[in-house]
Amino acid sequence: MARKGSRKVRTGCLTCKLRKVKCDEGKPACYRCTSTGRKCDGYAAEPQAGLTWYRPSSLFQSIDKPIEGRALQLFCDTAAPSLAGPLDSYFWTHLVLQFSNFEPAVRHSLVAISSLYEDFHYKGKVTKQLQSNAFALQHYNSAIENLRRLDNEPLILLVCVLFVCIEILQNNRAAAMQHIAHGIVILERIGLAYPWTMEHLSPIFRRLSIFPLFFGGPNNQFPTLSGLDAPIPPKFATFAEAQYYMDAIVCRASRFIRQGDPYRYGEHVSDPVHPDLLRYQLNLQQTIDDWHVRYMELAKTLDLSEHRDMACSNVMSRYRISRLWALAAFEKHEVFYDDYIDDLRDAIDLAVAHSNKLMHDPTSRARPRFTFEAGFLPFVVFSVMRCRDLRTRLKGLWWLRDCGSSRENMWEAEQMYPVCRKLVEIEHDIVLDRRDQPIGQVPWNALPSEESRSNDFGSSPTLVCQKNADGREVWGRLASYAMRTLEGVVWTRREFIPWPTVTAQTHVDQVVLRGR
Repeated sequence: MARKGSRKVRTGCLTCKLRKVKCDEGKPACYRCTSTGRKCDGYAAEPQAGLTWYRPSSLFQSIDKPIEGRALQLFCDTAAPSLAGPLDSYFWTHLVLQFSNFEPAVRHSLVAISSLYEDFHYKGKVTKQLQSNAFALQHYNSAIENLRRLDNEPLILLVCVLFVCIEILQNNRAAAMQHIAHGIVILERIGLAYPWTMEHLSPIFRRLSIFPLFFGGPNNQFPTLSGLDAPIPPKFATFAEAQYYMDAIVCRASRFIRQGDPYRYGEHVSDPVHPDLLRYQLNLQQTIDDWHVRYMELAKTLDLSEHRDMACSNVMSRYRISRLWALAAFEKHEVFYDDYIDDLRDAIDLAVAHSNKLMHDPTSRARPRFTFEAGFLPFVVFSVMRCRDLRTRLKGLWWLRDCGSSRENMWEAEQMYPVCRKLVEIEHDIVLDRRDQPIGQVPWNALPSEESRSNDFGSSPTLVCQKNADGREVWGRLASYAMRTLEGVVWTRREFIPWPTVTAQTHVDQVVLRGR
């Protein structure tokens, strides 16, 4: 006997809709929420209390086309579980899919992401993919058109995250950062009015807000999120709460070390540090210490282990590197980091251990070439830069070359690896072979001298062509390394770094690599 069909109910409060439970539609708040202690996010008639839920005037007309159904299936099965990297994937595996059922802008965005993800993951395309992917371009344009008709800011904020993902997948960093800045403005405007945005979107924008500090302009040219200075609570109830506060710490620490650039090797290198900055440094260090105490209590209660769980290892890598950023913001001497070699080694070892686990686990998914969230890559890069133990650095180079994701958000292993490799050769005065092993005898236990160490590095945004010893043309980038003499004079060492995968026909977007 055929099963009797029923019409899906698309009304109800936002909270019940997200929980996939039937709402009694009580006003002003439904009983289903209030009776269980939850806050009801309201209805379309009360836009200040919750998201406006409605059935769109025009449904996604092409949903029955096989090519779009295939794209959505690929997103569900492959892209969504991978985009979060080591972090919780709920936003990608559940939340956006629920919204896609009734909002065309979300649905079109997911189809575009899926198609671009497939190009990147399986076909190796990494730049300007929309120019050669008419299918993705069509759906991205459709998403933009549907977004223009929306007047609901929380929903616009969610679509903004999807647009950031689309732009990063096609290597358009400038457009991605514009979307991030626009999203932060919206998030600051709506504040605490929508609990679901604070739970699911605010953490994402906290993490996104650090990337312009490494790939964009000065701090004062990008909007700042509020609430980052909130004190650590007496106790963490969940891992998600601990992660949320660590996201704030990473934001603060990354912005703070950028403020220290002029004092370490810039225009204020001979000036005393401003007292306000020193007070902020003490406050940040105390916040980081408080976080660690609360987290260790939570880890003991929930039996969390950084050696077993990738999310735990990632949050501990963030803790270690953020702590170093706070401590070293005004340090002019690179030997400072020699006291923290164990912390830097741990950041690399954790990334290597989890990559090995994935490679040897037959039940695990294939290592994704792209993740929307930055996982281990930026912290491995920083550790390779600051850890002067040669064995550890070579392990980090191996991970960058063979193990990590090709791209984590805006961080690209292919571009970080050769700059880091040259840095190791410069500081240890060695030559590495194709497998990153030193040629000839090297003093493995000796640390580089202060004057041979780089304070920072960068890569030219444009490709240049030079002739090698055989007279052949080689394409690559000019890298700059900030060095300091024993007298404290800062100078720039420039190196030509070949890019083996780059040809004269390759067109790449502007990239600035900042090793923090």
